[in-house]
Amino acid sequence: MKIIDYKNWYRREFFEFYTNAYQIPLFHVYTEVDVTNVYNFAKKNNISFYFALGHVFHHALSGIEEFNIRIIDKKLVIDDCNEVSFICLNKGEKMFKIIDVKYDEDIVKFCKSAKSKLDRQKDFFVPRKDSHVLEYVTCQPWIHCQITNPYDLNADDFITRLSWDKMKIHDDGRRTVNLSFGANHRVIDGLLVATAIENVNDIIKNLV
Repeated sequence: MKIIDYKNWYRREFFEFYTNAYQIPLFHVYTEVDVTNVYNFAKKNNISFYFALGHVFHHALSGIEEFNIRIIDKKLVIDDCNEVSFICLNKGEKMFKIIDVKYDEDIVKFCKSAKSKLDRQKDFFVPRKDSHVLEYVTCQPWIHCQITNPYDLNADDFITRLSWDKMKIHDDGRRTVNLSFGANHRVIDGLLVATAIENVNDIIKNLV
């Protein structure tokens, strides 16, 4: 964890504007993502497509400093955000669970760890003691739509929200999802979101 030098921070004016101008400075960007390689990789390695795509997003976002900004002890810090929070529905069950999974650079190990935690966890949600969650991840795999994650109307909530809909299979064989990307405008802007999406596309392109 690193404390931000607020006085000399390059985003200070931007941060103060969105802090003072808006009670809830949250925004969403919607875009289509080609997930063909992720789907094929998941099938080849017998892992969850859902967890695999969550891994891709975390890999893409975690290297961008601003997505790791948090308020801890009333100070702006760059935190070690090394966890992904998934909303999951296990096969054969009717109730969802929220699981927090520690990131592993190995996508296969990460997905297997997530599946193991989903199977072991009996409660809907296990309270967090020392959370380092970078993003909340969910999906609506039954219909084509635009979906957003819930917010608690907390202007200090800097956790990114990622959600997508039912995968669309195109005539040429491509597979895409409609991604909803939610962020807090006090620390994130459109350029950073675009950079994150470029990272996502590059990681997917090189996934083998």
